[in-house]
Formats: sequence, C-alpha cells, structure tokens
Amino acid sequence: MYSASAANGCSTDPTAIDQTRGTVFQFTFSSLASGEYIGLNFEEPQNWGLNKTGIGYDLTGATQLVFDAISPTGGIQVQFSIDGSTTAYMSIPQQWTTITINLNSLGLTSLTGAPLQFGIASNDVNAPHGGTVLLDKRSLVSRLLKKSETNRAADKRR
Repeated sequence: MYSASAANGCSTDPTAIDQTRGTVFQFTFSSLASGEYIGLNFEEPQNWGLNKTGIGYDLTGATQLVFDAISPTGGIQVQFSIDGSTTAYMSIPQQWTTITINLNSLGLTSLTGAPLQFGIASNDVNAPHGGTVLLDKRSLVSRLLKKSETNRAADKRR
C-alpha cells in the first residue's frame, strides 16, 4: 500500500488504505557493486525465462505502455522492457510521474505471443546506492493488457 510518509513509499500498517493509489508494485534493491545489475520480468507462461516454452499474451494492437512511477529514495535510473526490448535508462523522480513508452520506439511491431510483458532493471552505474521504485500496478495492467483481454474474450466466442 502506498504511503507518502514511509521512507520506502509503502506502508507496513495492514489496516492502511490509500484511496488514490491503492496497491502499488514495489521494486527495491540494495547497493550494487561494480559490474552488478538487477532486474525483474513479469512473464507468462510461468517459468518462461527458464524453459522458453509456451505462448505468452497476445498484445496485438497495443501501441503504448502507460504507468505511474515514483522513487521515494530518489537518485536512481532504471530501464523498462516489454517483450525483451528495453528503453534507455531514465531517472525516476521523487513525485508520481506518468511514463509513456511508445512500443514502436522499441521496434515492437508484433506482440502476438509476448511472454515477457514487462520488466524493470538497473545497474551499478545508474543506481550505485540502490533504491526503490514504485509503479501504479492498476495503470500498468489495465492499459497494457486491455487489448489482450479483449482478444482472449473474442477467441472464446469463436
């Protein structure tokens, strides 16, 4: 749960409710040594990164990924990825900011079976002291996957 008063941006109070943001995704990592990097991918099917088998989401028609981000700790840069294609590193501010990634700018013209829907990463050069990035999960899921969910519903009617 997002909390503007918490150092890492998330409340530890199980009764806390944020009427604006609700649940957010938290990506926190500690200091990185020279040559180290850190990252996380959201993948479907499960274990795709290990097995490279199965079919991912059909994101045909998606043109942008839009989400809100904040770094309560500040001073870090991260890169985002969709289906394995990455953005340049970008600074994440200490206030909520809407980030829009045009998928064609990543060379993504066909997303018919995307197993890696979203990723976030950094390295020792762009975030040497570590930090936290929060993403508004609701925007991330609803804006990127809406077309996919529509396609799946249409497939079930056939």
